[in-house]
Amino acid sequence: MFAVREIIKDILYATELSDGEDAFTQCFIQWEDPSFIRTHLQSQSALREYYHVSIGEATRLILQESKQLFLKFHKIVSGELPIGTLDNMFIPLHANDDFTLQRVPAKAYGISKAKSFLRLYAIRFSDGCYLIIGGYIKLHKTMQQSHEGIQILRDFKIWSDYLNKKGIDGAFELVTLISEKYNYAREITCKRIVQEQ
Repeated sequence: MFAVREIIKDILYATELSDGEDAFTQCFIQWEDPSFIRTHLQSQSALREYYHVSIGEATRLILQESKQLFLKFHKIVSGELPIGTLDNMFIPLHANDDFTLQRVPAKAYGISKAKSFLRLYAIRFSDGCYLIIGGYIKLHKTMQQSHEGIQILRDFKIWSDYLNKKGIDGAFELVTLISEKYNYAREITCKRIVQEQ
């Protein structure tokens, strides 16, 4: 089933997952859970090869990075940052793409391009709205080197094909896919982060 959730009206959406959660919220729930992060890092041999840090240090950095990234989104929602900030956060996934195309795979880094663990992936439409399709803790040089990266690339293809088939080219058409369910997890996560400031 192809359904989306509205995160920021007319500008940011997320794919709905089979468990009823959305891709945006799922990323931040996982990225804010020290137990999930440690378990994930313990199953990855690439951590020391690519980042040269311990599991404990990587967990701390990921938690910090997640909080900073989520706060950026919160500031956009609250009006502290302009909506155009999304175009500064996301860049085309492929070096030869640019945002003048109808639909462009895009990625956002957690804190900085050079040392970020976190990646959030979206399809950017030419009208400036984004559809988050997923994200993960990046521990390899390329997406093709990890199961999560390969899945994101598959999701890009599946969603791009579907949007093309349905003629969905932006926020105006994307709203036809919005599900009726309210996203309580995103609301709770947002409140918790704001309280921690």
